[in-house]
Amino acid sequence: MKSSFPSSATVFASSLILAFGSIIFVRLVYAPAEEARTKTVTTLLSSHNPAGTAHRVTLTASVHLHGVPVGAGTVRFYDETNRWLLGVADVSAPSIAISGLTPGVRAIRAHYSGVFRHAVNVARPSSSAPLMLDVRVSPNIGLTAFRDWGGQNGLVTVTALVNAQADRPGGSVTFKAGGRIIATQMLDGSGRAVFVTSALDEGSHLIAAEYHGDGAFAPASGTVYVSGVSHSARHALR
Repeated sequence: MKSSFPSSATVFASSLILAFGSIIFVRLVYAPAEEARTKTVTTLLSSHNPAGTAHRVTLTASVHLHGVPVGAGTVRFYDETNRWLLGVADVSAPSIAISGLTPGVRAIRAHYSGVFRHAVNVARPSSSAPLMLDVRVSPNIGLTAFRDWGGQNGLVTVTALVNAQADRPGGSVTFKAGGRIIATQMLDGSGRAVFVTSALDEGSHLIAAEYHGDGAFAPASGTVYVSGVSHSARHALR
């Protein structure tokens, strides 16, 4: 006589189906809420962009969980263009400094490790959007100043020479005295920008020249000291 009760195998299979079904149900219902609760956001900034080959570039990540900085975990910085690991930092001080970069555009990304405690995901891993770091050749800039010693008219000639081994940079140079812009000049074919003025106040001055860079060369700057400017017989030339 056949029994009307299910066999042990049938009961076991039914139990497994119910168990897996419960797990799937819990996963479908609670997983989105759990993921939203532990979701982090990672951003990445660079101290220079464009950056020069001579620059020491600082990469700084920022990791937040619902707008609050995350206090545990690590951040890895990757050059995805070359598939290089650039460095690792604790999320409490998520910065690294890199140097010796070669010219070109690189995709840099920061990846946060996340935090797990007792097999529970407290803060989920996240990656920043790629930072396209434009690396350009760093030129040399030489700055000289000549004061007209033949007459007391305050006439000063300032020359900036911007050069690189491979080529002559183009673009413009801004001259400053005491933080105040006194002129902006374009570089000529030899990489020079010359500025002649008698508008400086009497006394001594620190003249700065800031090269703004171009598509192939990074910005650069230099300074020169000018002493003894006098306007006893001034002829205005600006």
